[in-house]
Amino acid sequence: MASVRKRRGRSSNGTGTITKRSATSFEVKYTYKDVTGKSKRKSKYFKTRAEAESFRLAIANEIMSGNYKDAGSLTVGGWCKFWFETYNNNVRPSTKSNYEGYINNKIIPYIGEKKLEKLTTNDLQVFFNTIKVSGNSKSDEPLSDKTVKNVYQMLHCCLEQAVENDLIRKNFCDGVELPSQDVKEEARVLNKEEREKIFYALDNCNDLIIRKNEQLHIEKSSTRYATDTLGYRYVIYTALFTGARIGEIMALQWKDVDFDNNTISIRKSLGRHKDYNENAPAKTILEIGNTKNTESRRNVPMPEKLRDKLLEHKAEQKKLIKNLRETFVNKGYVFANVSGNPIETRTIQDFFKKLLMIADIDDGNLHCLRHTFATKWLESQRDIKTLSAILGHSSSSTVQTTLKVYAHALEEHKAEQMLGFDY
Repeated sequence: MASVRKRRGRSSNGTGTITKRSATSFEVKYTYKDVTGKSKRKSKYFKTRAEAESFRLAIANEIMSGNYKDAGSLTVGGWCKFWFETYNNNVRPSTKSNYEGYINNKIIPYIGEKKLEKLTTNDLQVFFNTIKVSGNSKSDEPLSDKTVKNVYQMLHCCLEQAVENDLIRKNFCDGVELPSQDVKEEARVLNKEEREKIFYALDNCNDLIIRKNEQLHIEKSSTRYATDTLGYRYVIYTALFTGARIGEIMALQWKDVDFDNNTISIRKSLGRHKDYNENAPAKTILEIGNTKNTESRRNVPMPEKLRDKLLEHKAEQKKLIKNLRETFVNKGYVFANVSGNPIETRTIQDFFKKLLMIADIDDGNLHCLRHTFATKWLESQRDIKTLSAILGHSSSSTVQTTLKVYAHALEEHKAEQMLGFDY
């Protein structure tokens, strides 16, 4: 019977080998799986066989018990990708899409090849300074302070998990000072005259559109505007009387509107985001999801004028459903398209742009309606804490942030209040 020759230096359980390199050099080789599940081979050198064997046994015990952690050759980019795929199952789809963009367009191009275990606070400080100045991959223009802060918050969470996994000793984001160079632009707010114009345009929407089309016909313009048959104007009313985010309004169902107690329950938000389903027919999907934060789930009191307008809209919608009974599937949405599905926010944005033009008001976006509500609230000397709750500001924002965002919009009101002031 032939004898079986054992490989010199290999441990009996196969969790490492010791190789003598010289009289004072012994190499321990061992195999482990990194945080991504890939098998890795690593070596370490010792002066004596006893030291090498002691290390090999300790490493073998850690590997077999599942306690071995090693960043090894893992790069910052590699860890960010693994973290993104493994630890973000509960974030909003829009947030997840943003994270993916930050990793692919910001982190990987700048520090993606840096070894995770070699990362320092200085590396991150230079990184944030750099992306602030030229972080926009499409235009090489500076990033906004908000975007830089968003990247920081994501990377902080990512590295915090690396600390929890014993891959790095500390979160090197903690020592970073974020660059700030933005000149704060004032939020677009509809002034008193513009508010009067917008309400007139809303109350006479279709008549004004018909007149505008007649004018365009006389001018021999090929442009024509469709009348509002689906109740887009009621979206604008709702925004002006609640200060709700447009995605929150578009996700409303009639069960969320309590006409008996005059409240609107905000629990969801509509948004378009990347579709992460592998078999998705399109790159993006329009979907009802969670609100921006926990505080965004709220009940908003419904003013009498808004209550009347929504009842008016509900009656008109019932007639429309009857006419569209062959194509309309009633899913209970307050604002629905001809199929019964929620209306995309960009469709409302297009309508709003048209409304501003017809009303002879300077350009603005839908978010200015939220700012207008908040400003009017403060002008009426109502309390800031209630405003913060109605707007659904997060606990991290609280009253101080609400004041910071909207106090500048009261300049005109302050001037009016000062008129006639005397002792």
